[in-house]
Amino acid sequence: MKKETVPCEWIYFAPEHTTVNTLADCAKAHGAEVELWEEAGVLEILLQEKESMDVELAKLSPKDELACAVAEKENCPVLFLITYCEGVQEVAQQMMRHMLKENGGIFCADTENLEPVIKR
Repeated sequence: MKKETVPCEWIYFAPEHTTVNTLADCAKAHGAEVELWEEAGVLEILLQEKESMDVELAKLSPKDELACAVAEKENCPVLFLITYCEGVQEVAQQMMRHMLKENGGIFCADTENLEPVIKR
């Protein structure tokens, strides 16, 4: 029986200057094909055939004290929700590291304690 892939979800806490356009340019510079819906704040990065990483601009909720604390500590007030399938985890995390190298910020797993963390 084939194992079903499970989406992997992360939160990208990015510096103030970061936009979906910035991330699209970054992904293209890394050799990826992208589809961008700028007005919706959504970006799809093709990682492998029929497999992609979805990036969506999100709002920081004042009720989420832990996320607010990370955003303040890292000086990264812009949030993006990152989703990809488990089967492309290695390629997706390479793209995430490329984004960190180009833009700064921090990736936190979308878990109760925001761990694990990927930093530059």
